[in-house]
Amino acid sequence: MQHAGGPPPPSGPPGGPPRAGGAPGAPRTSTPARAQPPAPKYPPGDRSHIPDYAQPAYRVISQLLERFKQMSPQPNQRRQVENLEQRINPLFDALNCETLSRPVVDQLTVLTRAMEAHDRPAALALHVDLLTRGSQTDDIGMWMSGVKQLIMTL
Repeated sequence: MQHAGGPPPPSGPPGGPPRAGGAPGAPRTSTPARAQPPAPKYPPGDRSHIPDYAQPAYRVISQLLERFKQMSPQPNQRRQVENLEQRINPLFDALNCETLSRPVVDQLTVLTRAMEAHDRPAALALHVDLLTRGSQTDDIGMWMSGVKQLIMTL
């Protein structure tokens, strides 16, 4: 059926993949491979490049992590400490490589101020806010559970 006043409308975007239910025998197009995230600027475990604006958050979380280690000296608690470190280290790596957006780091700094003041309700509220807003822009899921665990030790 012809369109009044011109050629028929195209069946899909020019040069685009064939539409579902295309002609039998039409070649299948593969989906493009996902772009790999850029390689980190610095190796995991390096903490020498954390920018000044992120230092307060790094300092507070490091101190609380160290305190948690000292509070958990028993061998059966060692696994819990190691698990917490595994959750927090990606945060430190992200701070060191500057892969977190500045708004997330700024909000994390506010959160760590509440942690430093031992204000658990405020820290938990900021944690939820950061989790909901930050997860839209940055990959924070790996380390946010570790931060919450530290909050719960306050």
